[in-house]
Amino acid sequence: MPSDAAWLGDDRLAVFLAEGGKYVEVTLSVEDLVADARTRLTRSFTTAECSTYKIEPCLTLEEIKDG
Repeated sequence: MPSDAAWLGDDRLAVFLAEGGKYVEVTLSVEDLVADARTRLTRSFTTAECSTYKIEPCLTLEEIKDG
């Protein structure tokens, strides 16, 4: 399980693991991050996400757009 993270550069992230002081270097793809953000911004939160992030009321995307 990750315990911390640190930027190594513009597109690299070090994810530190709780066991043994080891870390994994992750190369990030800006295109993938943007695609993921677009997906998240164009859908409703699930009931589980609302519970996890304590979002109340748990509105649908249509309800949010209607204001």
